[in-house]
Amino acid sequence: MLLCVSCHSLTKKVTHHTCGDFLAIWEEKPAQLQFTECKKVKLPPGKGLTASYVVKGSDAAEVEKILQGKFGMTPLKFACCGWEPVVGDENNFSGKGNYTDKDGWSFEITMVSKRPY
Repeated sequence: MLLCVSCHSLTKKVTHHTCGDFLAIWEEKPAQLQFTECKKVKLPPGKGLTASYVVKGSDAAEVEKILQGKFGMTPLKFACCGWEPVVGDENNFSGKGNYTDKDGWSFEITMVSKRPY
């Protein structure tokens, strides 16, 4: 399983944000997760940051429940080639979880897996 946490500012114009292990910084990181990397990416309306984590398959269901409870992510479903959040309702159409840090940065939290090719 691969857990991806991506962030971008929606509520505040911020000129600088440090890439890092966001879940650990927020003190919300499940013990089963291993931080792998953080990188800059293009996200509307400009640039953002993506932090990636991995979790053992045997721990994936527990981590999924933690993310649902802490961040409002919808349950995962199997679609085509891997697992992804179920499309939500009008309040959470993407199914992704959300978090806003103390600096006003908005984060999306999602958990996905894809079959290796």
